[in-house]
Amino acid sequence: MVEAKGHLVAFYPKFHCELNWIEYYWGMAKRFARDNCEYNFEALRRIVPEALTSVTPRTIAAFFARCQRRMRAYTLGLKYGTEEFKNYSSHRRVRTEEDDM
Repeated sequence: MVEAKGHLVAFYPKFHCELNWIEYYWGMAKRFARDNCEYNFEALRRIVPEALTSVTPRTIAAFFARCQRRMRAYTLGLKYGTEEFKNYSSHRRVRTEEDDM
């Protein structure tokens, strides 16, 4: 039904927050809310929309790209925490022919 309306449905692996860009977005919004909230319900109601819009689309796109690099590293069989994984999943790495596929 959702796809019939022109939207994409993507299911992410459970319990792998490093593969879900929305977790980074939500984390950054929560930090903004904590830093700018007066810690009462009315203040929270005011600050949550502001917190969500405080994360720029460019930052959200960077979170998405980071998660895509990590998913690709896992697909290639790299082990989390290894130097090879860190180098592959970093935005500072050298592009390979596989990246263009």
